[in-house]
Amino acid sequence: YSVADGDFPDILNMIRVGNYLQKRGGTKRYNAQCLHADSGIIGGFRAYSNDGATKKTVVVGNTRILSGNDTTGVFTSLATLTAYPSYVFFEHFINSSGASIVVVCCPDGNTFSNSVMKYTIAADTAAALSGSPVAAWFPVEFQRYLFLFNVKTGGTHFPNRGYYSARDNGESHDTTNDFIRVPYGSGAITGARKIGDILFV
Repeated sequence: YSVADGDFPDILNMIRVGNYLQKRGGTKRYNAQCLHADSGIIGGFRAYSNDGATKKTVVVGNTRILSGNDTTGVFTSLATLTAYPSYVFFEHFINSSGASIVVVCCPDGNTFSNSVMKYTIAADTAAALSGSPVAAWFPVEFQRYLFLFNVKTGGTHFPNRGYYSARDNGESHDTTNDFIRVPYGSGAITGARKIGDILFV
């Protein structure tokens, strides 16, 4: 703790954890392609790997979903959105078949022009989430269900509802019966987070 940065190069990028030293995680520079060549703004990004295989960085930029190869730094456009998203939210979900998907909500305000999307990690593909889900702001996996909060269905916006999928199947949805709601007096659902076995809304 008493050594200033640069005074002892042998311990650069080290973290003291308990009674041992641990090296900080490394970095990867993506410089093979310029993402803002679209004249758009990067709305969100997450990094994933499939069973320790090549890492992929999923990016929502402008009106596209892209994946970046961790080895080459090259980004590939996988899917197109209908509207420029106001926000981007990601949630990792594992279906009963073992398929690992990333659910991506890209709401354009309360217009809900964009479908809920999925990125399939193993296949490195992106498409609309199947099973006819509602349009939504927030995706959250909880107790092996996929919840979609602050939604629009049947042409009506239900800001206080959360719809949930079949258990272990994020692509099977009963939009008639499977939902919860908070009292209208509480206003719109503005966020949801899983902490252990508790879901905070």
